[in-house]
Amino acid sequence: MGFLAPYRVLDLTDERGLIAGAMFGRLGADVIQVEPPRGSPGRNVPPFAQDAPVGENSLYWSAYASGKRGVTCALDRAEGRSLLHQLVATADVLFESQGAALHPELRFDALKEINPRLVHVTITPFGSNGPKARYLDSDLIVWAAAGPLGPNCDDRGKPLRISVPQSYLHAGADAASGALLALFARNKTGEGQHVDISIQQSVAMTTCSANLAAAVGHENYSIDIPLEAVEPHLSGLRRRRVIWQVKDGVVHMYLRDGSEGRFTNNLFKWMRGNGVVPSGVAEWDWIELPQLIETGKVSKRQVEQARAAIVACFACYTKRELMEVASGEGILMSPAFTVAEVSENPHLIARGFFDTLNESGRQRTLPGRFALTSIPSHVRTSPAPRLGEHNDEVYEGFLGLAPERIAQLRRDGVV
Repeated sequence: MGFLAPYRVLDLTDERGLIAGAMFGRLGADVIQVEPPRGSPGRNVPPFAQDAPVGENSLYWSAYASGKRGVTCALDRAEGRSLLHQLVATADVLFESQGAALHPELRFDALKEINPRLVHVTITPFGSNGPKARYLDSDLIVWAAAGPLGPNCDDRGKPLRISVPQSYLHAGADAASGALLALFARNKTGEGQHVDISIQQSVAMTTCSANLAAAVGHENYSIDIPLEAVEPHLSGLRRRRVIWQVKDGVVHMYLRDGSEGRFTNNLFKWMRGNGVVPSGVAEWDWIELPQLIETGKVSKRQVEQARAAIVACFACYTKRELMEVASGEGILMSPAFTVAEVSENPHLIARGFFDTLNESGRQRTLPGRFALTSIPSHVRTSPAPRLGEHNDEVYEGFLGLAPERIAQLRRDGVV
């Protein structure tokens, strides 16, 4: 049945929060995606499949609306707001990403009067209050406001965007975590609460943001540190290269020194066995390298020679080959996978990470359970709903509306 099988969730998010409800759905919660009658903006987010008509071909929607039932409801109509409030009375959690500024009927205090036990989660660019609460946003704007674009620049100092849009995914995952904590608290107090997610704050707290920027293949990604700002314990490696080209892509690896220098020692020990280490470099102890640089026994030119040796060595290997070396020799390194490589990853396949579904007669392979547990926790996900697919099922089954009333609401454009 899944960990969250007893819970009912209303998901009013657009593309900025869909993943939160998807995570709850994979854990067994009954998630109802509430869309305007014209459809969610999330249905128009690329990438697009070639085997489906426009409006039904968003793979983004297929992935992040999967595991949910779908209804339509016009919140700009009094009848629509009434339907929503009736649904709120039956719900445990509500996710939304429009904010009360756009929809006053979604204010926490208003919904709390209807259902005091409701966990109300808002996902907005800059939080629900403060001077930027009503600012417009995009994925790029949020990344820039949060800071990670700062060190991710090209050779002319121009900031580079961070791969495909993902700031909203970080915030959505935080929203799911916050909702779980609020449900845990409700089990003790009996009361719901407001969980206020700022996308900017979520991105700022994503400590691996710089690595994500590099992982898309910016070959010369590095961080330049002014010479006068370098402390001895920073090893004097003023230019920290982290991305290394291999036969079939790139891998991510720091040249570690000081207390973590043993990992780089392992790298050069393996390279020495292959006869590809410059004279002198082979004898370095990278644990002591900061002191060697500080005392002038190792020069910046020699460090660059060591890097050049790695470049030449890695160019002869594939990602898979280097990962086998790293595992066997104790070298901290990770590959930058393409989407195709992730989908074909034998480890993920063996752990049952993917579900293959039939979506309106079309096959879709999607991420399924995101963890393995000793007791049943996840459920097999279901295809993303068609527009208004479950209107009759939800409005009649949950709210007791007669079929004739639902038909009238449909004719009036309310659902």
